[in-house]
Amino acid sequence: GSRIGGAGKCTSVHGSSHGPTSLREAAKLAGIHLGTCVMPDLLDDPVYAATIEREFTHVVVEHHMKWEPLTSPTASGSMWGGPYRCQGKQFTALSGCYDFGPADKIVDWALERGLKVKGHTLCWHVTSPAWLDELDGKQCAEALRRHIFTTCGHFRGRVESWDVVNEALAPDGSLADNVFLRKMGPGYIAQAFRWAKQADPEALLFYNDNKVEGADPSAGASDDAGPAPKHAKRGPAMHSPEARQRRTAISPYPADFYRKSDAMFELLRSLLVDGVPIDGVGLQAHFNAAGVGLGRCPTPEAVGANVARLKRLGSHRRLPFLVNISEMDVRISKLPSSCSERLRTAAQCQIYHDILAAALAAGKATA
Repeated sequence: GSRIGGAGKCTSVHGSSHGPTSLREAAKLAGIHLGTCVMPDLLDDPVYAATIEREFTHVVVEHHMKWEPLTSPTASGSMWGGPYRCQGKQFTALSGCYDFGPADKIVDWALERGLKVKGHTLCWHVTSPAWLDELDGKQCAEALRRHIFTTCGHFRGRVESWDVVNEALAPDGSLADNVFLRKMGPGYIAQAFRWAKQADPEALLFYNDNKVEGADPSAGASDDAGPAPKHAKRGPAMHSPEARQRRTAISPYPADFYRKSDAMFELLRSLLVDGVPIDGVGLQAHFNAAGVGLGRCPTPEAVGANVARLKRLGSHRRLPFLVNISEMDVRISKLPSSCSERLRTAAQCQIYHDILAAALAAGKATA
């Protein structure tokens, strides 16, 4: 079945003798996984810990599996938390000093209670060490390889899945100008997945990004076909002036609203065509109930169209291509001050419901 799930903030479940009494039970009935991100110190709060155990099937280590938090010499007393067990050592590109303590605390806690763990994230320029900028291309590649093997090797057999590459695309759909692209070229994405597969062959490997949740519902079936031969003709470009004019005429959304999502779809297709071991995609789903322009929430129809075409990328795989609503939150702070708290909460819950219902329906239809 489809592995579609997300961490939500509307966590009230009205239980009865005829229905689920927790989010975890509801997820089980729906045939999905449901997770949330966790910080290690919060697990010391018995109410918080009991809520996580009762309501969720999976946890994600919110910060402490990222490269910089794992290796920062200033981790103790910083936003990442401590203690840092390698104090006093010299930190360089070759120091190889890691502190897995905070992440281990979360992973061990979850596994002891029957929860599964998703690792986040192996390759993200935002939380990578600053010293990568001082390396040449070969050195940067070796540093990334060592990091992936070190981190995946430490958690091998304990972490079910990994966000291997995070946010490699710019808002316009081009490859983001980051240290990995500058040092290693566009092939760094495929290489990171290949190294992750070698480091932990059993883990599920995901690409994860934001503002990629919807697809143009009017695009047609030709845009959501499975991987095509490298030199196959695919008809008019999705971003041609004619296509944008048609889109604008029938939609209140900006003409380039789906540009990044379309670019991600093509990136994933190309990775699969090249035989890159990628098992699925994470749609972050950071939404703003008051968003406008490119910040608007996609419609449920757009989300359903996107999930359907992404699932079809698995047509040449023995296993389905997995879609994960990976970081969902719905922000309501920007709604007009005239909105009552009850109305704000209703809007938030409605967005959660409509988006997840559309994603689940599309996933089951194409599983």
